[in-house]
Amino acid sequence: MIVGLSLEGGVGWAAYHASTITTTDTMNTFDVVLLIGSGVLVGFINTLAGGGTIISLSVFMMLGLPPITANGTHRIAATLQTMTS
Repeated sequence: MIVGLSLEGGVGWAAYHASTITTTDTMNTFDVVLLIGSGVLVGFINTLAGGGTIISLSVFMMLGLPPITANGTHRIAATLQTMTS
């Protein structure tokens, strides 16, 4: 059984993907496009109504960031959005 496709022991696809990342991994074009696209979408949603966190956290964890790092990264962006709106 592929660990990334099961939810046994609380380990999902994002946790499995995060455990496979090494320091020599680089971002591919898909990762960059996904981050920029979701960043624009989340910024738009947060400015109008809020609630874009669910999108940004999902994208960050899908790309392999641990949940705590993903949350901290989003909090920096949300703080800057709040200061400029």
